Amino acid sequence: MATRARFLEFNVPRRETLLRDFGAAVASNIVRPDVAGNIPIRLQPDARGSAIAGISGPRVAALEILAGVDAGRLLKLLGADDCALVRQLIPWDFGYHNPAVYMHGRRVRTEVPWPDELQQSDIPLAKLGQCPADGRRFIAGLNEHGATVRVGLSDSNAHILISGQTGSGKSWAMRSVAAQLSQNDRAQLVLIDGKWGDGLGILNGLQGQVGPIAVEREDVIGALYWTYVEMRRRYQESEQDPPPLTVVFDEFQEFTRGAQEPAIIELLRRIGSQGRAANVHLVAGTQHPTVDVFGDNTTRRHFTARIALRVTDYAASEAAVGGPNPRADLHLLGQGDAYVVTSNAVQRVQMAYIPPASFRTYAKGQPQMRTWPAFQAEALGAGMRGRPRDPYTPDEYALAVLAARDGTGRPTFVEQIRRLGGTMGTGRASRLLHIGEAIHAALERHGYCGADRK
Repeated sequence: MATRARFLEFNVPRRETLLRDFGAAVASNIVRPDVAGNIPIRLQPDARGSAIAGISGPRVAALEILAGVDAGRLLKLLGADDCALVRQLIPWDFGYHNPAVYMHGRRVRTEVPWPDELQQSDIPLAKLGQCPADGRRFIAGLNEHGATVRVGLSDSNAHILISGQTGSGKSWAMRSVAAQLSQNDRAQLVLIDGKWGDGLGILNGLQGQVGPIAVEREDVIGALYWTYVEMRRRYQESEQDPPPLTVVFDEFQEFTRGAQEPAIIELLRRIGSQGRAANVHLVAGTQHPTVDVFGDNTTRRHFTARIALRVTDYAASEAAVGGPNPRADLHLLGQGDAYVVTSNAVQRVQMAYIPPASFRTYAKGQPQMRTWPAFQAEALGAGMRGRPRDPYTPDEYALAVLAARDGTGRPTFVEQIRRLGGTMGTGRASRLLHIGEAIHAALERHGYCGADRK
C-alpha cells in the first residue's frame, strides 16, 4: 500500500501535464468554425480570468467550463454522439471507461477516468489523518481537490444513507464509519447486519458496542426497540448532553422491502423522526436504494446526508443521491468512488478504508449486553404488533436448562434442537440459553437438582 502511494505521488506531475493538454485541446477546438459552426462559442472567464478549470481527482480528470449563455450549445457540442469530440481530444488511453458531459452548476463539466496506472483508488484511512474523536464525526475520504473530507452527524445531518451495488465499496464504507464513530469513550453503537454478519461481523467488539450484532429478525427488532426506549428515556429525563448513540444498519432492505416487517419499519421511522434532539442517529446501508425499500416514505426523508457509491440505474441513483443529479449510476466508477451529499455541499470523494488487519485495533472488547431485550409491541401503540413472536416449546426450555447444567455451548445446543426436528438461529438460541441459565439457577435455589433425580 505504501509503495502504491509513493508511485501516485511520483506521477502527480504527469497527471497535471495530461490535464493541461486536455484543457488546451478542448479550448482550441470549441471555437473552431468547422467544429462549433459559424457562431463561435464564447467562453466567460471568471474573476480570476479563467473560463476552464482543470480538476485532477483521485480517479477522474475533469474540465469545468464557464460559457455563460452559450452553455447549452457547449453541452450539446461536447455531449453529441456519445461524446465523440471529447473522445478525440483526451490525451491518454482511457480504455473501456466512458467520458461524461453534463451541467455542474453554471459550468459544463466534462470528465474522464485516469488510466488505471494513474488512478488513486486505494486510500487507507491512516493516510488521511486521525479519526475524529467526538463520536459524531468521521473521515469519509479524499475529494477531487486533494482535501480530506470529514462528515458529521449533526442537527442538519442527523442520519446518513450509504448506498452502493456489489463492488462499489459500500461494506468497506460502513465498516470505516462505524469503527471511527467508536473512538469516542462516550459513544454507543448498535450494530445490525442484514447480511448475516458478512458485512459488519468483523466489527464485533467495538468500543461502545451496546449488544451483539443483530442479524436475525427478533434481534433486529430487539436492538431497534432498545434504541427507541433509550431515546424516549433521554427525552423523559431531559438528559443534557447525552452520549452519541448511533445505529449502524447494513442491508436494511432485507427487513423493510415491501413493508414485510411493520415493527422494524415503525421503529426506524420513529428513531429517524425523533432521534436528532436526543443525539440518536441512523447510518443505514443498502445495495438497492429504491423508494420501496424504506417501507415508509417518511423514513427516507430523514436521511438528509448521503454517501452514494455506484448503483445500478437512474431510479437507484435518484434515491441514493436524494435527487436527479449527480448520477451515481453513470459517473461513478465503483471501488470507493462516491458522492458525499450533506446539507451544504455535494463532493466527489474517493472513500478511505480500514485494512482488515487494522480492525483488531478497533474491535477488542465485548458488547455491554449479552442479548437484546424482547420487543414490547404495546410500547408503540395499538396496531403495531408485527408478526407474532414464536414461543419456545417445552422441549426447547428443557434442553436449555440441561445445557446450563452441563455447560453446553451454543453450537452444541443448536445441534440438539435440530435433532428434535426444530430450527433455531444463533440470536434466538443465545436468548434461550440465557433463560435456561436463569431457570437452572432458580431450581438450585429451591433445592431441585435434575441431575440427581432417577
